[in-house]
Parts: sequence; structure tokens; C-alpha cells
Amino acid sequence: MPKIKSTENSTLVTLFSIKEKFEEGEKIELTQRQKKILVYTKREGRITTNLCAKLLITSSDTALRELTKMSQSGIITRKWKGKSIYYALR
Repeated sequence: MPKIKSTENSTLVTLFSIKEKFEEGEKIELTQRQKKILVYTKREGRITTNLCAKLLITSSDTALRELTKMSQSGIITRKWKGKSIYYALR
């Protein structure tokens, strides 16, 4: 589970993972969009592409690209239930 520390002007995300891809405590700079996604996902527990598009006031394609980047970085994980796909914190 990522450690999230927010101040008035910034958000610091510390990732912890057992994968060799990351060293413990490696820090990743997030875009403003990614910060919004992270805060929402932490608060609600999950986010879908459509919810993300509404949150970011952007297209579904752009929202999917942001979610995919975050998933590939190991910040969130892609999950599914039936036909529904959603993303949650690792």
C-alpha cells in the first residue's frame, strides 16, 4: 500500500513493493491528474475509467492512459469483477 503525504503545495507518494523492479521507498513524481486519481482511489477504494474521466474532466481514452501509466508504475492495480474493470491501490 503506498504511503501518501499531502501538504498544501505538494503530494509525496512512497511506494513499497517486494518486486525487484522497485527499491523500498522509491519515490515517483506524479502529475496533477495522477494525484487526483490517487486521492480519489484512496478515499473510495477503487476507480473505473468512466469515473476517472469525470473526475479529470477529460475523455475516457485519456483517463485510460493515465490509469494504465499508474498501473504499469505499480501505484494501482487493474482488477475485474465479471465484465467490470476497475483499478485499486496495490
